[in-house]
Amino acid sequence: SGLWVFAFTLYVLVAFLFHYPIYHPDYAASHFPLIGMVVFIGFSWLGATMAHSATISFIAELTYSIYLFHNIALHQIELWLQSAGYPSRTAALGLFIALCVVFCFLVEKPAIRLGKKLSNRFAPSKASDRIAAS
Repeated sequence: SGLWVFAFTLYVLVAFLFHYPIYHPDYAASHFPLIGMVVFIGFSWLGATMAHSATISFIAELTYSIYLFHNIALHQIELWLQSAGYPSRTAALGLFIALCVVFCFLVEKPAIRLGKKLSNRFAPSKASDRIAAS
C-alpha cells in the first residue's frame, strides 16, 4: 500500500509540474492535482480507521457519475453561471453534484438493475447447466 501511495504521489507531482502548464494552462494555477493528491493520501491513510458514515456512502455512490461528467459538465456549468452573472465555483459545484445525483439515481442505478436482470436471465442457473453448455 505504501508503494502505491508513493507511486501515485510521484505521478501527480510529475504531471503537475510538466503536463498541466503545457496542456491545461488555465488549471495550472488552480492546484487541483495537488489538492486531489492530498485528499487521496489522506483518505487512504484514514480509510481503514473510519467508521461507516452515511455521508461517505452517499458520496461513494456518486463517484462514477462524478468521473463521467467532471471534465465536460463542471466546466460548462461554470461557463453557464458566469454568463448568467454568477461567477461562483461553489454554485457550479453544487449544480454539478445535483446533476450527478440525478444521473446516478435515474440512469446509473436502473441500468445496473437491468443489467443484473439480463445477466441472470441469460446465465446458466446451475453448475450442471454450465457444464452442459460448455
